[in-house]
Amino acid sequence: MSHFLKEIFYNKLKTIASDDIISYGQQYGFQLTKKQAQAIIHYVQTHSPDPFHSEERAAMLRALAEITDTETAKKANHLFWQAVKAYGLEHMFK
Repeated sequence: MSHFLKEIFYNKLKTIASDDIISYGQQYGFQLTKKQAQAIIHYVQTHSPDPFHSEERAAMLRALAEITDTETAKKANHLFWQAVKAYGLEHMFK
């Protein structure tokens, strides 16, 4: 089952649109510009980060902090862990 969930996650990560990122930002208290959203998508498409591994997740958060700011990256990380815990998926993330 975890392989199936990972594939869904990777597919969403690779196909997300900048408008989706901006919408999620507004929904969860982030202010992102179209340029920042496009930079995030470019990063994801060119680096193919694996958020299921702590080192790659940390690199992705550092990149997010460079694209946006440190506070936004911290909020995103907090939101990420809230979602992981809410769905009981802690075992999938190393």
